Amino acid sequence: MSDHAEERQSIERAIADLVSRDPSRVRPTVVELCAMTGLPRWKLTHRHVDLKDDYLDRVVQKWGPRAELSPQSQEISRLRDQNAELRTEVNVAKATIRLYAEALEELRLQIVVANGHSSSTRPVVRISDARTSMSESELTPTNRST
Repeated sequence: MSDHAEERQSIERAIADLVSRDPSRVRPTVVELCAMTGLPRWKLTHRHVDLKDDYLDRVVQKWGPRAELSPQSQEISRLRDQNAELRTEVNVAKATIRLYAEALEELRLQIVVANGHSSSTRPVVRISDARTSMSESELTPTNRST
């Protein structure tokens, strides 16, 4: 029998032993499972993931969902949720800014064409520089229809 198969059998036996415990006892952990099998934790979490997941599912079925470990856990969970919401808001804001930038570029090109300039020869002026380097007539479109 291969080492891989022997490891799996050892894990399955340890799972059966741990899950058959009296539910009033302390909830078994992955670390305890590894200690019973004599395997390093990485083998369970990387090589035998299916067995680890099955073990955790069976523990939850018998002992229920894991209780929060500390008051900080609730705060961490709240902050993670808030972080996710903020990241979503930032992504929406970035998309909106890109849309506005495209609309402004289109308007700039329309102004350039309306003033009779070639869009390829007229430099793009930054808004912060526009007030100091351009006259008011250059900033306002001419021949506007009202």
